[in-house]
Amino acid sequence: MFEAVSAYNGMGIKESVEWLVKVMDRSKRTEMLRVRAAVTGPGA
Repeated sequence: MFEAVSAYNGMGIKESVEWLVKVMDRSKRTEMLRVRAAVTGPGA
């Protein structure tokens, strides 16, 4: 999952940073769900 961010596509620095923070938060949530699923998964 990669998205190009540059001055050419109209995204400014603030928008780029906000996008990056959202992606990182989403990634952390996904990882936590994976860990939780492994703990409470089949055979637990």
